[in-house]
Amino acid sequence: CSRSPRGRWTAPAPPPALSEAGVAALQRAKDAFKKGSWAEAREAAAIVLQSQPKNLEALYIAGTSERQNGLLPDAEAHLKTLVEASPIFPLAHFQLGYVLFLEAEGLSKSGKVEPAKEKYIEAAAEFTTELQRNPTHAASLSSRAIALSRAGQIDPSIEAHEAWIAAVPQKND
Repeated sequence: CSRSPRGRWTAPAPPPALSEAGVAALQRAKDAFKKGSWAEAREAAAIVLQSQPKNLEALYIAGTSERQNGLLPDAEAHLKTLVEASPIFPLAHFQLGYVLFLEAEGLSKSGKVEPAKEKYIEAAAEFTTELQRNPTHAASLSSRAIALSRAGQIDPSIEAHEAWIAAVPQKND
């Protein structure tokens, strides 16, 4: 928001409309994403993001595709931009949590225990935010419980495991 010449607050200007090429690139990104063609989806989403850096669908597709391809820093950047632009975008916090969890796993495997614990806590926070949007999202329930456990947060982890079991009793293994 900004102030108008008369001192009133005005809404931000909408993003510029996508060009014909941008619309086509977004459709290619969506189609590739649905097929699991992660590199193709990422490339097409990048075209959209050149003209609309905060295009929500392109950010989600880019970030998720990058996660699938192990490009975790890029995925984290796109997904953080997405959750800042639209905190309620479906599964955005889950995807960001997943990226942070994978980064924590890498830190843990390389012996960087304390930084790993911090990343696990960040991941758990993202899963918690996703659960506020969708309280029965099983993947967020399970991932949150595991992230808290690996972060050494025993009591919160037990509560999270209990919530996971209660929500999905048929898979309480």
